[in-house]
Order: sequence, then structure tokens, then C-alpha cells
Amino acid sequence: MKRVGIVHIITGLNMGGAETMLYKLLKHIDKEQYDIKVISMMDDGVYGEKIRNLGVKVICLNMKQGIPSLKGFIKARGHIKNTDIVQTWMYHADLFGYLLCRFSNVKKLIWGIRRSSLESKLNKKTTIAIAKINARISKRVDVVVSCLIKAKEVQREF
Repeated sequence: MKRVGIVHIITGLNMGGAETMLYKLLKHIDKEQYDIKVISMMDDGVYGEKIRNLGVKVICLNMKQGIPSLKGFIKARGHIKNTDIVQTWMYHADLFGYLLCRFSNVKKLIWGIRRSSLESKLNKKTTIAIAKINARISKRVDVVVSCLIKAKEVQREF
């Protein structure tokens, strides 16, 4: 039986809620059924080695925080080639994954929304700008999942 290819794209792998949940998901997923990779837009962080120890391939694009690169985009595109599902974690990775999937033959794109506030005093301007862009293109995404009802409401308001 052919394993389903899943690539998780996350902004980074340092200590945080999304990173912890990704690790827990990968720890318990059936690796006989799924062929899994993780793409970190930045570096290994805290979880990179832990995820590798689970038998999951981790690709680091080594982009600077908030600054996507064409080299990183091309590298990531090569790693999602012939993938069945791309699941992204957090706004920056959502937008990055959306653009990657538009230029690839990925069957399904799943976004992960995790913020319960988009108030300007609590978020960077770039995060708010990307959330606004994502709100406009979200109808073109196959599935949007949210860890909180509040996060879902905030995204809908946007």
C-alpha cells in the first residue's frame, strides 16, 4: 500500500505551542501509513533533532525571521514535489505554503490558525499584514483548522 505523503511547513522549530503540538502529532502518527517531512522556514530550533529522532525528515530553509527567500522557496518546492498533503502552521507558513502549492501539484493544502488576537499592540505589523492577505486567499485553501474557537472567530472577523 502506498503511503500518503504529508509535508508540514512551520515558521521555525523553537519552543512554542504550535511547535509542541506538531511534535506531539508526529510522535503519535502511524509512520507505516504516512510518509512525513517537516520544513522549517528558519532553523532546527529546539524540536528539529527531536523530530528527526522520531524518524521524520526535517528540512531547514534557514531563512531570516520575516524575510522569505527565493532560494528557500525553490528548495521547499523540491521537497513538496509529489506530496499528497501540505499542512502549514501559523500565518507566515500558511502564506508560504499557499504560494508553494500554487506552483506545485499538491492535492490538498491544510492551514493551521493559532492566534486568538490580532490586535496591533500585541502583534508585529508584518503578522497583521500577512493575516489580512491570508484572509483574502483562505477560500482557495482546502481546509483551515484552528486550535481555538477564539482564533477561528478572530480569523473570520479579519
